[in-house]
Amino acid sequence: MPERWKELLAGKILGLLYTVSLIYFPVIILSILLWLSLTGFQSTGDELLRLFWIVLGYFVYFFIICIVCILVSAVSKTSRESLIKLISIWLLFIVIMPRTAQAFGAYLHPAPSKIDFDTRVENELLKTGDSHNPDDIHYKAIKDSLLQTYKVKTVEELPFNYSGYIMAEGEKISAGIYNTYWKKQLEIYEKQNNVNQYLSYVNPFLSIKNLSMALTGSDFNSYTSYQEQVEVYRYQLAQLMNKLQMENISNKKQKADEKPYTISSDHWKQMPDFQYRFIERKNLFRNEVVSIISLIIWVVGLLFFIHYVSKKIKI
Repeated sequence: MPERWKELLAGKILGLLYTVSLIYFPVIILSILLWLSLTGFQSTGDELLRLFWIVLGYFVYFFIICIVCILVSAVSKTSRESLIKLISIWLLFIVIMPRTAQAFGAYLHPAPSKIDFDTRVENELLKTGDSHNPDDIHYKAIKDSLLQTYKVKTVEELPFNYSGYIMAEGEKISAGIYNTYWKKQLEIYEKQNNVNQYLSYVNPFLSIKNLSMALTGSDFNSYTSYQEQVEVYRYQLAQLMNKLQMENISNKKQKADEKPYTISSDHWKQMPDFQYRFIERKNLFRNEVVSIISLIIWVVGLLFFIHYVSKKIKI
């Protein structure tokens, strides 16, 4: 009898999975066609591989759901009892736990608000001086050092644009301070996110959610990667502008009737357009190893549970 129950349970699971597939695969095919049409049917190999892993991941997730549904039905005395249990599981796993995980992570690792963060950065910047203030002690020391190095008496005699140099120095200092505080902020966010990650061991919905977000480039790691790439590009652009000012703008003060100093637009061709680079697949899967292991544990654990239930179940 246990073997017959095992076969019956396996048949019901496969039957339910087949029913789910009748809806799942047409929706996936339609979504792929819509996505390809929006991209002009031009997709990279990396994008197609990501799509494959998304499809496979959700198929495994639905397989887990099918097993859970059949097992709950098998251990319930009536269909009403089975329905109540399944609704309770849905509320716990899909509604309550995801929101609780976020709140619990924020409680364990509170992060400064945006106002607090901006205030701390601003206070630190005030300690380093103001590059726009010619009488600032810090930047006056830089000015005196330049005059002494080049053996001149005024900034107009320097072989480069003094304002451009000071702006470049100010950008270097301010960017360094901001990045230091931002990295501390990200460390707190990462700790909050880890709470969500480890809870995926007890909730397969969190596992597939985290994995699919990573594969589509909308997870926390992709967010931080994007922030870092944008900041690097912004800093390089700002320093290019400062460099162009140093090399192409005269130090001499203009008269009221003179044409303002300008820089040819040809110089902007030195800076290529920003191109976002997705996280490499090996790093992506390394970041989501908890989610992957969680899905594997759920599949293996449920299969063992089926074997156990098939021996204990009674008519």
